[in-house]
Amino acid sequence: MTTSAIIQFAAYLAVLVLISTFEGMDARLLEAGAVLGCSPFTLFRRVILPLALPGIVAAALFSFLASYNDFVLTLMVYGPDTVTLPVQTYLSLGNGYLSVAGAISTILLVPSLLFLVGMLRMVKPENLLGGLKGA
Repeated sequence: MTTSAIIQFAAYLAVLVLISTFEGMDARLLEAGAVLGCSPFTLFRRVILPLALPGIVAAALFSFLASYNDFVLTLMVYGPDTVTLPVQTYLSLGNGYLSVAGAISTILLVPSLLFLVGMLRMVKPENLLGGLKGA
């Protein structure tokens, strides 16, 4: 998998999440902001951005996690002299050091899980509804 394939995969995930976010946005809220006299910039800053922020964060999270543990890129591009954690995990598995590979896998997994838990605490269910409680 080359760098462009990784970027395409991450972009594919981000585009899917963002399309569903913007399609799910209630047009009545945009209309209400325009009727109340918001300029296009104010409408974007005060209405569209707060409604789309959970989707933007989710797209960033998916893109980050999709490209975080890719050892093929580092193995192929930087060569055998550069040893990163994903490459070391792969080499440890190949040499039969399963305990080392398990420890390195845990080191790689913990930041992703902490990031995910942090995002879940920040994103509340009422924000996922586009600001409409009980809709």
